Amino acid sequence: DLIERFKAISDDDARPVADAWKAGAVSVQEGIEGEIIKSAKLYLAIDAIREEHELEPVAVMVNGEYRALDEGVTTTTSLAMTQFQRRGIVGSYQSYTGTTLAQLFGWHLFGRMSFVHDDVVDIANNITLHMHCGTPVNNLWGEGELSYKIRDYTTGKWDEERGYRDGAVPAEVAFPVGVPVTIWKFFPMQRKITLYTGTSVDGEEVYGPTWPDIICRNKLPVKVEDAERIIGWHDVLEYGCHRCATFGDLRKPVKQLATLIGFEVEEWDR
Repeated sequence: DLIERFKAISDDDARPVADAWKAGAVSVQEGIEGEIIKSAKLYLAIDAIREEHELEPVAVMVNGEYRALDEGVTTTTSLAMTQFQRRGIVGSYQSYTGTTLAQLFGWHLFGRMSFVHDDVVDIANNITLHMHCGTPVNNLWGEGELSYKIRDYTTGKWDEERGYRDGAVPAEVAFPVGVPVTIWKFFPMQRKITLYTGTSVDGEEVYGPTWPDIICRNKLPVKVEDAERIIGWHDVLEYGCHRCATFGDLRKPVKQLATLIGFEVEEWDR
């Protein structure tokens, strides 16, 4: 259904959305305008399905993207999800039930959009690194929209002749530095929430000038008290590789929420 709707939308129909994204960006990578148009077409196609079925939230999981090569769809839904988040609709690419639930509670209880990500733990610097090519740019911390660039998708198919990858994403979003962050996720079948907190830091100060081009397009480094304690919980088979980062120290209200709904809280830093 999504692919059929995508193919029915013309470039001219999608161009106003794409132009608005480009106008709001600090910079746009040269040559990827066609990828931005495809992302806008995906946004309009998803939104039509969402309105028809009266759906919220919107979560897409096809390895984060639609690569139906035979159907001519080779772009990511990242920009589309960012646009839903601008509208106050929880949207996430490459999302699962547990991270989608955390986003829903983060938005409807605390009024903050959340950054769903893959993560790794740097025990040498007591930092947990949170990385993804899809992210909100608004309502994360304070008022207004954070600055962003538009770049190609780091896991998109590389084209030697064109010199860029498939897909277009909001990149290098200027996450706030020196503010509290809660890393959490729901496990509804086990009736538990995993959680730890830390403080955001400047990745370039810690890791150097190549920081913007390492792995995913958006990265949030979080300073914690004891990274070695946290890495002890890092079992991908049991806990998955994705978590949800919401700005603010939400430990107390999340524990209150867990009590209210009959969940256990697993505090990874305690």
